[in-house]
Amino acid sequence: MKYLKGSPSRLHKFYEIARQCQLSNVKKLTLDVATRWNSTYAMLDSALIYKDVFPRYHERDPFFRSIPSEEDWEKMIKVIRFLEVFHEATTIFSGFEYPTSNIFLPEIWKIKELLLSTCVDESEFMRNMAMKMKVKFDKHWSECNLLMAIASVLDPRYKMFLIHFCFPKIYLIDAEAKRNADLVLMTLHELYNHYATNHCKGMSTNSISSTSNIDSAVQLGGGKNMTKSIAEFNTWAQGIDHISPLKSDLDVYLEEGRYICSLGESFDALQWWKSNTLKFRVLSEMAKDILSVPITTVASESTFSAGGRVLDQYRSSLKPETVEALICTSDWLRADYKISNFTLNPMTRPVIFFHSSVLLFLMEKKSFQKVSIIHSIYIQKNLPTVTNPINET
Repeated sequence: MKYLKGSPSRLHKFYEIARQCQLSNVKKLTLDVATRWNSTYAMLDSALIYKDVFPRYHERDPFFRSIPSEEDWEKMIKVIRFLEVFHEATTIFSGFEYPTSNIFLPEIWKIKELLLSTCVDESEFMRNMAMKMKVKFDKHWSECNLLMAIASVLDPRYKMFLIHFCFPKIYLIDAEAKRNADLVLMTLHELYNHYATNHCKGMSTNSISSTSNIDSAVQLGGGKNMTKSIAEFNTWAQGIDHISPLKSDLDVYLEEGRYICSLGESFDALQWWKSNTLKFRVLSEMAKDILSVPITTVASESTFSAGGRVLDQYRSSLKPETVEALICTSDWLRADYKISNFTLNPMTRPVIFFHSSVLLFLMEKKSFQKVSIIHSIYIQKNLPTVTNPINET
């Protein structure tokens, strides 16, 4: 890879052979970075596509000697399949357009299953790699993450079923799995009781306010005899009216069946709770607070530098306030048009930066307060969508 990427002419010759092999519309070759596993995955994944191109290039360039053998390709395929699971989990965890805390447990279980199966792989180099990773995994996840576990319970597709299914696979020892499952359920009830107490206090305040209004209305109407009669009735009714205690929102939720989604169907847990607010008044408030907590506060393209540099070498000398304005506006535009760095094609990047550059003059005047004003103007003016930069006027 380094040999090919080291010369534009060599790279051009390589891609010319790729076009002859009907590989003109595929991803380009990439180099990895020693400290970033995701870049290694991207490099191997791109190289595998050009498997048949490397030997043909060698025929035209005798100085190219790093031709992977068939055994190397087999190892590469295994590593790609192994790292692909981590790549998918990272991408899912780093999402910012949907709740992520409720999808944590299935992905962790998937990773643990992968490590266990790879630890008994027939390939020695795969076994050694997986065993080292499993040691770190078990050390990190030896303690149950209660917040993430409760978030998965508050996903109506999973409830406590997923806890009972995944914990024995993650912790392996039955006693340890049961202890953590019981801890999750106990913490869940304690947290619900806290929300229920606050909800009752709010209801009591509203009730007192309503009673005061009713009393005022009765006094204005002059119905003293009617008030005395109602008080007498209430005293009599309290002696014979025994209502069995109702089940809590949490008990009803856990006893009901799971919400069944068809494979491939998109599901938004927060939207589900919004639709069921009237049915689960207390639990919906609790679910809203917990599910809104992201697994990570950093997008994957920022964590692994997958989205390229924020500022190129020509703009690296900008003032901090200017950089802040550019990044904020770029985020606003992506949010408005619901696009991310992964779906943004190269033609749209200059348009977003062009819109952001309008702020430069304001930032030089140290008027950051006007940044939000400019953003609202963009929305009010109905500027052309960034997916059609040719129409920009």
